[in-house]
Amino acid sequence: MKATYLYLAAVSLLGWGCTDSPTMIEGTLEGIEADSVFLYEVVNEHYGSLKYKEAIPVTEGKFSISADSLAPQLYALSTESERTSGYVQTFAKAFLAPSQTDIVLSRDPYGQLQIHASGPALTEGYQAFMDGLADVENRAVLDSLDYLFYQARGKGDTATMAQIKETSAPYYEQAGLAKREYLRQTFLKQDTTALGLYLFYSYRFQNHTFNTREEIADIRRQLKTYGADARQSPYYTRIMETLEQLERCAVGSLAPEIEGVAPDGQAVKLSDFKGKYVLVDFWSSGCHWCRLETPNLQKAYQTFKNKGFTILGVSSDFRKQDWLKAIEEDKSHWDQLLLPKEKVREVMAAYCIVGIPHIILINPKGMIIAKDLRGEAIFSTVKEAVGGSY
Repeated sequence: MKATYLYLAAVSLLGWGCTDSPTMIEGTLEGIEADSVFLYEVVNEHYGSLKYKEAIPVTEGKFSISADSLAPQLYALSTESERTSGYVQTFAKAFLAPSQTDIVLSRDPYGQLQIHASGPALTEGYQAFMDGLADVENRAVLDSLDYLFYQARGKGDTATMAQIKETSAPYYEQAGLAKREYLRQTFLKQDTTALGLYLFYSYRFQNHTFNTREEIADIRRQLKTYGADARQSPYYTRIMETLEQLERCAVGSLAPEIEGVAPDGQAVKLSDFKGKYVLVDFWSSGCHWCRLETPNLQKAYQTFKNKGFTILGVSSDFRKQDWLKAIEEDKSHWDQLLLPKEKVREVMAAYCIVGIPHIILINPKGMIIAKDLRGEAIFSTVKEAVGGSY
């Protein structure tokens, strides 16, 4: 009997001879009628970019899904499917992992989805982080101001919109200051955890441009301080992949080729200007901030155009007439090219561009020697590179 007992105990401990029940995420809808809940991966939290994962049936206000195949990362839940609407307008976020989790989905007073998730430390840590962020930002006040603003906009009441915007400005300014301090304190507490890595990725890494190999090496050193669990998360993989891409277009790298058409319809490419310093300005006619840089570009061009220097404007406009009209309006009559529509994404990726204007300086050998130039830095950087009197 004793031997049999020991054998059965060993089988039980090792899990032999039995089937483990799946780890589940159990959900409840409160005050919401829906046949399905849709699960998305959050690709970019700041831009609201979502990747569809699956539809979860709802029965009598309840839903469940196996958590075993879920990577520990940020997800979004919605009652809307982008596969039918093309866009998910309202969703709620939760940090899910392959652990037993309970979720309650409801709506706030303004009809927006809200979530409460409990379970593993990652899930509860993210929930606590978001709850704390809402408190320090005074989110209840901001949401009420937003609601009033959108009501006025729906009625076309521009006077009320302007009044609300003026009234809300101090609240948003205070919220921004409080958010920065809250994030700083949270980073200190969560420094080497998986949640800490997520926070670093979402609130620092994605918001910063790393232009030099020294900056990239510093990030690699920081990543080594995170624990094994954090380094197994999707955020670690995303950061490493992004760093590899950034190294290919960092200062000191050979500038990838760019090909397009000039205003006169002739083919033009970046390598045509080899032997000159080239200020490459990635822009488009509809980009307000791009066109605000025109006076700074004009100053550099007029001063150094006879000193082995030129500007190459690289436009991502879809309509040629918009591009040509903007050139005439701004009198930006330096070298210009329009990218073929099918090449825009490829060129932006090759130069690690996440937004325009994106202005870089290339030396006569075709090497990138400065990036993210704006304002007075455009003139001073060109002056230092080209040298000589002016």
